[in-house]
Amino acid sequence: MDDTDVLTEKMTQIRAMKSDALKKLWQELYFKEAPALHPNLLRMRLIWRVQEIMNGGLSKAATDALTSLRKRLRKDGRLAKKTSPDILKTGTRLNREYNGELHEVLVVKAGFEYRGQVYRSLSKVARVITGTQWNGPAFFGLRTPYAKNKK
Repeated sequence: MDDTDVLTEKMTQIRAMKSDALKKLWQELYFKEAPALHPNLLRMRLIWRVQEIMNGGLSKAATDALTSLRKRLRKDGRLAKKTSPDILKTGTRLNREYNGELHEVLVVKAGFEYRGQVYRSLSKVARVITGTQWNGPAFFGLRTPYAKNKK
């Protein structure tokens, strides 16, 4: 019997288990008491755990991506928009000439530093520079008409 057969058999067993057996298996696989979930949810989580044990867990990249999503998740269940500090590396310098003057912005952990002050968004920096409302990434040339299609 190969690993696929073993996994299929274990999944079949879990699907047939009653609540008490599910809770016991949870204790064996997670080393803690089972949460108060519907048996079908316990089954799904236990099947995931068995697969994880047999095949390995998520990659570091997947785990990091989920952590990033969790941090962006709002209390209402929606995701906050991804901001440029998430995309741009700390230390990146953005330059833009406007009205004959060169403006330099430094990407820092807290956002964007412009002339000694830190702003949370590039749009706020663009507004300081121009005095009008701007899309910050567009103002600094980070957004092109085809950017949505690039990967």
